[in-house]
Amino acid sequence: MKMKRLIAVIILNIVIVVTELIFGVIGNSLGLVADAIHNFSDVIALGIAFIAIKYAEREVSEKMTYGYIRSEMMAGFVNSIFLILAMMYVVFESVKKLISPEPVQGVTMMIVAGVAVLANGLSVILLRGTGAGHAHHHHNHEHDHEDNICEGIGHTEIPKREVQDMNIRAATLHLLSDVAISAAVILGGLAIWIWEIPAIDPIISILFAVFITVKGAGVLKETFFSLMDRTDSNLNKIIDTMKEFKEVENIHGVHLTHPSSKDTLFTAHIVVPSKMPMEEVEALLERIRAKLKTMGITHIVIQPETRKYARDTILCDGH
Repeated sequence: MKMKRLIAVIILNIVIVVTELIFGVIGNSLGLVADAIHNFSDVIALGIAFIAIKYAEREVSEKMTYGYIRSEMMAGFVNSIFLILAMMYVVFESVKKLISPEPVQGVTMMIVAGVAVLANGLSVILLRGTGAGHAHHHHNHEHDHEDNICEGIGHTEIPKREVQDMNIRAATLHLLSDVAISAAVILGGLAIWIWEIPAIDPIISILFAVFITVKGAGVLKETFFSLMDRTDSNLNKIIDTMKEFKEVENIHGVHLTHPSSKDTLFTAHIVVPSKMPMEEVEALLERIRAKLKTMGITHIVIQPETRKYARDTILCDGH
């Protein structure tokens, strides 16, 4: 039932996109065309949520040892590029219309945008009834020693229901923004109908394009840095936290990445006293992992070593 609701929302939004494109061309309204493009980006966002749910059901394999954890960021990267390029085209066409005004069917704008508002509102209601999301499979919730050495992707201190709903909530926010933009198209159509000023349509389109481009640029930046495994400013805080354990004499070979919006991967080598019993080393690793989990790190790998492998820098010497 949950997946059927999500599929119904995707189909509903595809209908919105096609309808707005057709009537945007017929009514000579770039405002409807811009709204259609933005709605299409939401179709992609909903598709990402759907794919995330389906791939979350797959176990990792020898060829995909991390599973499909980067699918969200890859799709978001491609989606944001498409959005920005499409909005550049909308601005180009809008400027042409400002220079050479053409008649715009304000009533058509209002009717089609009104239908889009209702359809997006219905989509939000359907999505809130799904409770679906992104959850990675793991064998049990009682972590033994083996699980602790290589935490399963998705293990986190965030409540399970909240983790599962993240993708759906993101898609819901996209749809709510569509409601606002479609409502603005209605007001623009009303203004054109009352005052018969066709320039209102390209002006609205340019404003939409700027707003959507700013949003798209933010997503593009975030997803690009994620795909490039950029480390954020939390690294120093994490290192300082690990140094609080008196048994840790040196930290090096550190990596911190964010392969998805919910996952943070951390690996490091630590130097411990040479004669420290293995049982104490294991207990130390468990305490460190427990502490790092509270900082939102979902996948932790720590390699203990002796003083022979100590380094002057926390970063890797090479690849």
